[in-house]
Amino acid sequence: MAKPGIDLATLSDQDVVLQARDGRQAAYRELVRRYERPIFSLIYRMVRNREQAEDLSQETFVKALNAIESYRPEYKFSSWIFKIANNVSIDHLRRRELDTLSLDGSPHALTPEAIQAAEAAIRAVCEPIFDRPLKDISSGKVLLRLFQTSRRFNVRIQP
Repeated sequence: MAKPGIDLATLSDQDVVLQARDGRQAAYRELVRRYERPIFSLIYRMVRNREQAEDLSQETFVKALNAIESYRPEYKFSSWIFKIANNVSIDHLRRRELDTLSLDGSPHALTPEAIQAAEAAIRAVCEPIFDRPLKDISSGKVLLRLFQTSRRFNVRIQP
């Protein structure tokens, strides 16, 4: 517990941290009270999921309180704990599995016939520009060359 007669709410962050380092649970609670909303807000903006943000906020406080001895009072406590929250969020984003969708299964995927028609249209437009047949060039390479050529001659291609 905090020393009798000390109102933790009136102390600076550095003073509350000193109390927390001495093992005073009230000081831990005061740090959580001060920073739970800003930490949650930061993490929520990063992960865009309320439940994950709550879990990551809790993880941030556990890490911060377990490492409270490494906090250096000459720096702002808020900077230190926000850096921990940022790192926890980035680690989470790196670990999570991204939702993927096969392009073949996409509602925007083209049928083989539509792809052939698009390639024929590209050839019809591009062959005169390149002054050679484009039979062996994939449509992606054709589009890239068309783009590069348009930039070289400062021509804007309208879709």
